[in-house]
Amino acid sequence: MRRCGNLSSGILDSVFLICFISAVTAQESHLRSDHHEHSDGLTNISTTTTIPIISFEWHHVELPYLVALWVLVSFLGKLFIEANHNVTNYIPESALLICFGFILGGIIWGADKVQTFALSPRVFFFFLLPQIILDTGYSMPNKLFFTNLGGILVYAVIGTCWNAASLGLSLWGCHKGGAMGN
Repeated sequence: MRRCGNLSSGILDSVFLICFISAVTAQESHLRSDHHEHSDGLTNISTTTTIPIISFEWHHVELPYLVALWVLVSFLGKLFIEANHNVTNYIPESALLICFGFILGGIIWGADKVQTFALSPRVFFFFLLPQIILDTGYSMPNKLFFTNLGGILVYAVIGTCWNAASLGLSLWGCHKGGAMGN
């Protein structure tokens, strides 16, 4: 139990450090862009009162940084949910994680009323999907998987055929009904 406390304390320290660096970077870029000109247009006076010692230009690593931050925050949320077993007896863990995501997204959206992160196919396939696949493969029991391989393959083939047929027919019906425009 003591090791888990040290682990979560170290993770929280890392999150606070990352948030602090982000805040300092945003404040520094705001101070640098805060220049005023006199009426003659010749003099440019800066209102920066500090000497910039270090600067962060992170535009080329912005996307992996944001994804890593989201994964870290979701890990902390899952760790918090796992620590409270009495709640997971009544509400499923997946439902709690979805609610946690809504709450966190609402806090972020409420801070500046702007969507700061949009999920693109590049982000999903390069950053999120490998983690999902690796986690699922790691926690899959081999004996149960190979025992049920026949059933898994039958459901996969039947499910794929059913999905393709139902989606194709529903799209064709929507087109014939005029729901898809011209």
